[in-house]
Amino acid sequence: MRVFLRKSLLLAGAAMVGGAPALAAEAAGPAESGAVEAAIVVTGSRIAKAGFEAPTPTTVVDATALNAAPQPTVAQYLNQLPALSGSTSPRTAGNGVGGGTQGMNSLNLRGLGLSRTLVLLDNRRVVGSATTGAVDLNLLPTTLLQRVDVVTGGASAAWGSDAVAGVVNLVLDKHFSGLKGNIQKGISTYGDGGELRAELAGGHAFAEGRGHILASVSYSSSDSIDRVDSRPWYVGTKLISNPAYAAGNGQPKLLVADHVNSPTGTYGGLITTGPLAGTQFLPGSVPAPFNFGTVGVPVSGLGTPGLSTTAYSGTQHSINGTPNDLGAANQISASTKVFSTFLRGSFDVTDNINLFGEFIYGKSIADSLSVPYFTMVPNGSPLTIARSNAYLPAATATAMDNAGVSSFTLGRLNMDLGEAAPHNERELYRYLVGADIKLGGSWNAHLYYEHQLSRILNEVRNDQLRSAFALAVDAVQVTPANVGSSGLALGSIVCRSSLGAPTNGCVPFNVFGPQNVTAAQRAYLVGTARQRISMTEDVASASVGGDLFNLPAGAVTLAAGAEYRRESHSADADAQSQRNITDTGPGTGNWWVGNYKPSSGGFTVKEGFAEVLVPLLKDSAIGRKLDFNGAARVTHYSTSGTVTTWKAGLTWDIAGGLKLRGVQSRDIRAPNLGDYYLGGSATSQTVIDGPNGNVSVLRIQSGNTNLVPEVASTTTLGAVYQPTFLRGFSIAVDYFRIKIDGAIATPAPQYVVDRCRDGSIPAMCSLLVRNSSGTLTTVLVQPLNYKTELMSGVDVEASYRFRLGKGMVSLRSLWTYTGEHKLIDNGVVDSLLGEVGQGNGPVKLRGFNSVSYDSESLALSLRHRFIGQGVIDAAWTSADINNNTVSAISYFDMSATAKVRSGGVNFEVFASVDNMFNAAPPRAPGILGTTNTTIGTAAATYDLIGRYFRAGVRFKM
Repeated sequence: MRVFLRKSLLLAGAAMVGGAPALAAEAAGPAESGAVEAAIVVTGSRIAKAGFEAPTPTTVVDATALNAAPQPTVAQYLNQLPALSGSTSPRTAGNGVGGGTQGMNSLNLRGLGLSRTLVLLDNRRVVGSATTGAVDLNLLPTTLLQRVDVVTGGASAAWGSDAVAGVVNLVLDKHFSGLKGNIQKGISTYGDGGELRAELAGGHAFAEGRGHILASVSYSSSDSIDRVDSRPWYVGTKLISNPAYAAGNGQPKLLVADHVNSPTGTYGGLITTGPLAGTQFLPGSVPAPFNFGTVGVPVSGLGTPGLSTTAYSGTQHSINGTPNDLGAANQISASTKVFSTFLRGSFDVTDNINLFGEFIYGKSIADSLSVPYFTMVPNGSPLTIARSNAYLPAATATAMDNAGVSSFTLGRLNMDLGEAAPHNERELYRYLVGADIKLGGSWNAHLYYEHQLSRILNEVRNDQLRSAFALAVDAVQVTPANVGSSGLALGSIVCRSSLGAPTNGCVPFNVFGPQNVTAAQRAYLVGTARQRISMTEDVASASVGGDLFNLPAGAVTLAAGAEYRRESHSADADAQSQRNITDTGPGTGNWWVGNYKPSSGGFTVKEGFAEVLVPLLKDSAIGRKLDFNGAARVTHYSTSGTVTTWKAGLTWDIAGGLKLRGVQSRDIRAPNLGDYYLGGSATSQTVIDGPNGNVSVLRIQSGNTNLVPEVASTTTLGAVYQPTFLRGFSIAVDYFRIKIDGAIATPAPQYVVDRCRDGSIPAMCSLLVRNSSGTLTTVLVQPLNYKTELMSGVDVEASYRFRLGKGMVSLRSLWTYTGEHKLIDNGVVDSLLGEVGQGNGPVKLRGFNSVSYDSESLALSLRHRFIGQGVIDAAWTSADINNNTVSAISYFDMSATAKVRSGGVNFEVFASVDNMFNAAPPRAPGILGTTNTTIGTAAATYDLIGRYFRAGVRFKM
């Protein structure tokens, strides 16, 4: 096995990252004469044949590499690889709510989306942890992890749908015997974000080796880091409109600015209209002037020549002045607790039949914080405060009387009620039974059935009820003139609505100044939005493999099989989420955020596949070896019909350690449960209906059962060089190009109207509903197969390993250069390349380099992570923005391990530091849109925590 992994790395270009003891034998010398290489399925192919090198590039990460760079999860390590970009982790929680992804660790190859990366566990599918199909790696058993195969090319013909960007396959050590464990803790240089990870695994053979049992258990936890302004790099960087811009005056339209606040609301309320505009309310309901900013403060702080240095206070943003930056309240990371257990038993009932069964249970709990319920423009509706409001400060009431106004609008952040608090729980149950059968000669059969259940609880705690808040802020004092027959006490302060309905339970709330919220107010104003989702996946699979016949260059090998898969889900929603309230349009729900919708549905999949290895030449005039590898898969979906995927590749071993390889494939990403069955919701929205002008329509969003699979055409061409004159050195260079047709996306209502009117996409007209007079009344918003996505680039992997004293030195370098990333929509090309500010990425250049030393008593590792220069928007020029550049950044990590053997037990004491120099993330302000909640950098790309320390101990016996 070790020999085969070595050859997969050095001869097929699959580079192990970090320490790689499997290469030690290569440096020491060739395998002993007569040694037999085990046939292992490396994920780039289903062919299990010793010495076979698949043409599809595959990066192999072994357990030793993971140990050399201790992380709280395997996913966190893998996300450092250059081929992965934009993955989901507890550190990307931000202020998002309702999506149920808080705390998840999911992988995103090439930055093409979580749904285009197929995750396998021991070559088998894993049920999604969300209706998008994304798999939470936190729930999988990794204590017995032997290696991770990362296939950076299309692999749908081998493994099925979703393998468009590639496959990540977690391979367990199913033959482990003994006992091993690990415990580690971590803390940031700022004393927060604490981590704990504890693992234990054991294996034992019985019945003279015919039977084997395995068990593992793990627990990990991480503390939240609740505010991004706890870090010195946070300076409130935002993207704002340039007040000096006018058409033709040479000024950019947008500015990257620091210390940006909002002039439309404060924590205690800000009057935004009329003669009293600019009055804010401090604790104790004290009115005071609002500071919109100080003249003479640079608006960007970036030192770009030609920038105005005049302070700016616009309609949505202000520089300096009274601090009320919602972005500062963003979380850096969510708190998580994860438990996972794994059981496996296998038994050789005969010399040729091995039966096995597995059980996995995993549970993840994640808690995060979002921003508070804000009633202010541009994203919320400001409050209308009447002169009769019982809590109105006397000075403000007098000022209203003197100005002759009866009401004003008030913008408020409502932090006194607290932030919305997403809470997510995910459970995984996986039951598996199967058989491995030796059929004779080189032929083997593999049968298995698995049933998987994913239970998900999505909650938004401390969520505000909008209808309740609207009633509570309209407070009046009970007087003889308004008491009527209500029976309310004269002089008391009540909700205006209670005058006519004294038993409606409304509790008045004072919006003037930050408040000490009472228990009665909190019980009336906030609650929990809740959804429970149950997803099941059943898979039955049968496959065979072996040599068909011999050619002069060797045996023709076949792997073939059939699979049946059934996926289904059901989701409920709380009553308030489904409520129709007239103030915001029908079907929106009554919560501020969350507002889940029930849904249900499923589909079945029937597949047949075959893969062949044909040796074309051996020891010929044009090279040592030339192999053809081809595969095809026919898949029938109960929802969308039949689709075929295939691949064809060559591996050419020329001479002198030089190999060429290439693959062309047709891959698919089938619609997931969320694409098909998203619960419908409705909101009111204004669109421009051509000559009819602005029209208020009902926007109904739902899934679309008419979707068909995305189809990708993938090309990889590469070379692997392992010179005979430099033993232990290997380099692989691979070009890749992925074109996805019929990419699934959800168009905006205005887009639907425009494409119908201009006739460029006639199918959009079916999404518009008009009444008998031709007036547009409804726009249906659904995911559609209407875009094309294109990406190309080059992967480079190099390694060099040599002996130094009593140990081995390993040098490793992995780089990914992305040359293009485009979305093509109705003939319009939009470049996404390097758009860090919009989260589209990836950047043009990413790298991972390491140097390590490993001996019997000591292991040292130094790692370098590089993220190249990006942009905020690839289409912008100096006419659009003052600084469109997102700076490149390097991170350096270091670890050390002391090894001790005592009483037959191997101990390892280790320590590591990530981001040694506490590098701050570069400015990468998101497209601000309608809120001030952005943090000025990209959490999915950069390290927001800073320098981080870990230490722990491992043992094995």
